[in-house]
Amino acid sequence: IELNPVKSVIQVKAGATFLSIRPKSEYLELEFQLGQEIDQFPIHRTVRISRNRVLHFMNIDSGEDINDQLIEWLQDSYDLVRGA
Repeated sequence: IELNPVKSVIQVKAGATFLSIRPKSEYLELEFQLGQEIDQFPIHRTVRISRNRVLHFMNIDSGEDINDQLIEWLQDSYDLVRGA
């Protein structure tokens, strides 16, 4: 895994970017890819970028927001960009 900090985002890469972290004044915004659209809280926005990939956006307000569901989504995003 490679961390690539750029002007307003930290990209987490495994060959391709599977997670982007945008620091905001009150929270962190996460952006990650999945193979299907998830329409459930805490995801607040989705954008289809190809037939098989959908960007998902969610905010992290505290450490309590990091849970098993988020870890599973991030693992799925990692697997998707790695072609697993």
